[in-house]
Amino acid sequence: MRPVVPEQLVDSSKNLDILIIEDDPSIRELVSLSLLEAGHRVIESSAIQAMELAENIRFSLVVLDCNSPKPASARSMIQRLRLRYPSAIIVAISGYFPPHATRDAQLASALGADCTLGKPFRCEELVALVQRLAGSITQ
Repeated sequence: MRPVVPEQLVDSSKNLDILIIEDDPSIRELVSLSLLEAGHRVIESSAIQAMELAENIRFSLVVLDCNSPKPASARSMIQRLRLRYPSAIIVAISGYFPPHATRDAQLASALGADCTLGKPFRCEELVALVQRLAGSITQ
């Protein structure tokens, strides 16, 4: 799947600019489509491509797949994202997280993320989480 480019983004003042960082193309597409259908503006990326995006692109929220069982690598990526997008809310997703990860503030804090979501999850869960977080974001 080709990444969505800024010219293709849907314009809506109540929805978010979201960066999806997921190396599995099928999951990336599913997450992207769910958030696009909810009215958000989305750019898809792999982990490597994410740090190569244009400096002038800003995101309100980043959905990051922490595809490693080692918390240190997830923390490192989140630290780089914080430097690059300091005002963005970061949602860390992973199959390595426990099922109750959405309620685990300690895990999110340890990673440097704002919240976590364990895989597998329903797309409706992610959309609901993003909608809840949207209230705390000023664009």
